[in-house]
Amino acid sequence: MARDGFRMRSAPGEGTYHVLTGQTAPSGGYTAGQMVKLEDTYGVIVSDADSGDLVAVAYKIERIELPCNAASTGEFALGEKVYIDTVNQIIVDSAAQSGLDVIGVVTKAPAAGATWVEIEFDGTLHIVA
Repeated sequence: MARDGFRMRSAPGEGTYHVLTGQTAPSGGYTAGQMVKLEDTYGVIVSDADSGDLVAVAYKIERIELPCNAASTGEFALGEKVYIDTVNQIIVDSAAQSGLDVIGVVTKAPAAGATWVEIEFDGTLHIVA
């Protein structure tokens, strides 16, 4: 499934998705694929929403492609943990993660120069009891 800001890689019924509902879009709304933090949980906005609309926020996704900083050779290695940068709306690898929260692991290493990375997304990984 392709969206403006993300690409689901698991077919419906094939992958695992966990969604929070009941969040309303702020002034200015949300764009599908926008990465957000709700209280202690990170997520990906599932579809475009105008101000005040109810939105669905996916916080665990078995396989999803999200924008990343352009991959150099060796970055985003298979199984490497990745981090979320909600300011720049990208996923970054461990070399660029200073001060960011872990969000998942690489499930398919991108080619050098790629600006999308396939990951297992878990918006609760950074939470410590």
